[in-house]
Amino acid sequence: MTKQILALLERCQGRRIAVIGDLITDQFIYGRAGRVSREAPVLVMEYEGEKLAPGGAANAVHNVKVLGGQPFVIGVIGDDEEGEAIEHFLRTKGIDTSHLVRDPSRPTTTKKRMLASGLHTTFQQLLRMDKGVRAPVGDEVAAKLIAALNEVAGECEALVASDYGYGVFADPVLAHINTVGKSDWCRMLVDSRYQPLRFQGAYLLTPNEPEAAQACQMEINTDADVAAAAACMITGARARAVVVTRGKKGMYLLEQGRPGRYVPIYGTDEISDVTGAGDTVIAAFALAAAAGAELPEAARLATVAAGLVVLKHGTATVAPAEIRAALDLNPWPAS
Repeated sequence: MTKQILALLERCQGRRIAVIGDLITDQFIYGRAGRVSREAPVLVMEYEGEKLAPGGAANAVHNVKVLGGQPFVIGVIGDDEEGEAIEHFLRTKGIDTSHLVRDPSRPTTTKKRMLASGLHTTFQQLLRMDKGVRAPVGDEVAAKLIAALNEVAGECEALVASDYGYGVFADPVLAHINTVGKSDWCRMLVDSRYQPLRFQGAYLLTPNEPEAAQACQMEINTDADVAAAAACMITGARARAVVVTRGKKGMYLLEQGRPGRYVPIYGTDEISDVTGAGDTVIAAFALAAAAGAELPEAARLATVAAGLVVLKHGTATVAPAEIRAALDLNPWPAS
């Protein structure tokens, strides 16, 4: 099985993937926590440094690039420092940013995380503060997003819709996306935080368990519940397939007309950080779809990639060389 995963990884190289969605700037501020404030019962952090990272759809784009694909990024940024930062970051990674839409009326969505450590201890997140507008983008911006999508239509082999609920998928944009999903243009993969069933005709939906439970208005406590939720989502979204990511329990894959299958995790279940792991999963699936892989084969590659990225702190990526090295040390399946 390891040979098949590595062969698929090679077929993924250079595949052209369009990613449209909510671009997010992730900001991490690090400090040393050594005492409690006299002003209030809170820790005082001594500033040590900070870094910016791509989040949301920008992280999905970055993951496609690092895994060896050629991404086209379509999304909205504000006329602000955070927007400049995320555009600059993507450009330095060799990603074409010509299809970004700048909207001065909206701030760039930013998630600011405060992390503190003590002497000889690792950094722990204390607080997260989000800045962004959840209202749908206006008609003018929506028209520009649709035009950008049409511009890359003849170039990409798969389309990722990365919906974090920050307004990119306004009704006109969603309607256009759904025509793509129902067409033979390319395979559409959807990662939607809050409303996955709005996306119709997708090749694949990639919710986690809480997202699947919310979409189907049910509780998920057992394997049978996961299977029922996946079936509900296939019907509700008229999707070809659904993969429910389950953290330490791996994935559950259901395709139309086929029995569901459970895919175990790869590697250790001692997870360091799941931030952005869903972006790694959908990036791997999109590249595999563009390479013509069957979904069970794609799921194995995505599971290995996710198993490595959750060992890293913050929004992160995994490169083909890391996957090859891991599989050389621990052939599939390994846990």
